[in-house]
Amino acid sequence: MAATMSEDEESRVMKLEFQWLLEKQVPSILRKVESVLKACDEKFNNNPQKKTDNGSEKPDKFLLKTPSIDVLKGYVTVNGDSITNAELKLKVPKIANGNIHTYIKEGLPWRLSQ
Repeated sequence: MAATMSEDEESRVMKLEFQWLLEKQVPSILRKVESVLKACDEKFNNNPQKKTDNGSEKPDKFLLKTPSIDVLKGYVTVNGDSITNAELKLKVPKIANGNIHTYIKEGLPWRLSQ
């Protein structure tokens, strides 16, 4: 009978501890998680510099060129997870007719994989 009472007492204490955990600890932890998620959302999704007047996201534009010689020249426009516009010129001096020129146009974007 004493063993049953201690199991009942242990069960009651565990329920009280669980109730305390739910009432006192979980809400403060959830508030901290919420504030971290809001900060991440503001930093990555709600950046006003990345939005146009109609609310869509502004594309990122990158200029590509080598510092000393004109071996590589071009630009790339990235919008979300796609390259929407690009022009690249590559000069390979040791190959006959070593000028390589390629484009990516808006009508056929190149999706970037992760």
